[in-house]
Amino acid sequence: TPTPPTAPRTRLDAAHGWPVTGRPHTVLAAIDDLLFEPDGWFAIDRTNRRVPRVTIPTRQAGLALVGRGPVATIVGRLRPQAVAIDIDLDDERGTRAAGQLTAWCNQQRLWSLSRPSGRPGHRHVIVVPQGRQDELQALVSELRHHLEASPKQIDVRRTLRPLTAPHRLGGSPPTNVGPDSAAD
Repeated sequence: TPTPPTAPRTRLDAAHGWPVTGRPHTVLAAIDDLLFEPDGWFAIDRTNRRVPRVTIPTRQAGLALVGRGPVATIVGRLRPQAVAIDIDLDDERGTRAAGQLTAWCNQQRLWSLSRPSGRPGHRHVIVVPQGRQDELQALVSELRHHLEASPKQIDVRRTLRPLTAPHRLGGSPPTNVGPDSAAD
């Protein structure tokens, strides 16, 4: 059988600043490099607890540890320009919360990316708020109130599993990647 063609190297779209070509994992890795600090990685186990005595100097080194011993996945620190909303609700409420967050980002012309996180209704929404952190926090508070969710169920955070890492309960990272919104 013929060898499949090699995809072009990932490049950044000048208008949007996000990767637009390359193999799915290469694109995910490029987005991870933009969103996450290069250091500060740590491993978690299947129960969502930090694995002690595991040193992870880079994302790539951490990914190589996944599945070895108690390491289920890795977590990194988002760069100061980005924030994540971790949504852990039932399917309908989680889908609604993620949809409202990404719709708001679209209205504000902010870059965002929404991805599944484990079970139905559980999602990560990553946002680059561009000075609208207070407005984003107000929206999250409003969503918590309307959806009867606790701060733990709709959590604004600075640490998150990278796009290239599997969920702690298993599964592969998604390969159909594109931002939910990006300014034109």
